Amino acid sequence: MLLNVSRNSIDSIDSGTFDGFVKLVKLDLSNNRLKHLQENLFSSLVTLGTLYVDKNILETLDASIFSQNSNLMLMTISSNRLKRIDNSFEIQENLALIDLSNNMLAHILAVTFQNCSKLMALSLEHNQIETIDDDAFVGCYRLSILSLSYNRLSDSTAVQRAMSNLENRVPWMCCYQSQSFNKLVEKDVQFEKCQYTAGDLCQCK
Repeated sequence: MLLNVSRNSIDSIDSGTFDGFVKLVKLDLSNNRLKHLQENLFSSLVTLGTLYVDKNILETLDASIFSQNSNLMLMTISSNRLKRIDNSFEIQENLALIDLSNNMLAHILAVTFQNCSKLMALSLEHNQIETIDDDAFVGCYRLSILSLSYNRLSDSTAVQRAMSNLENRVPWMCCYQSQSFNKLVEKDVQFEKCQYTAGDLCQCK
């Protein structure tokens, strides 16, 4: 079941709005004017696999906002105003793709992606990232596509330390362009069979 309410100038959604959509697998809230997502907004969507919340004006994400959505595989929260994300993805063991590009993130914490064990593609480009915790990607065993382009990272050794625990040894995508990442989002790919590799999608120095 798909629900698309994008491009409607929605600025708020009450808790309980989606209570009758228990079989919903894809939800598109993009291109609205959402400033905040209620803590229990998605709690009834236990089968939700794909969520688009890009192109809104979100500034924060509650820590437990996705606590009942353990089946999420693809999530785009790009082009918002997020300045910090703590442990909003704490139980997201099935997430394969996260797009957080074009926000205002300055620091990537160790707790943010620590339980995203199936994460394969992560876009953090076009933020204001200056620092990344050494343990930021420790639990991301399958991560093979990582975009950090267009940030404020001045210390390449800090980036190398953060990625030193990655099993796949993902390179720092310093020249990566967003079009290739968007192909993954638009096609809603089955990540277990995905043919894209980090080498296909970036040009690294």
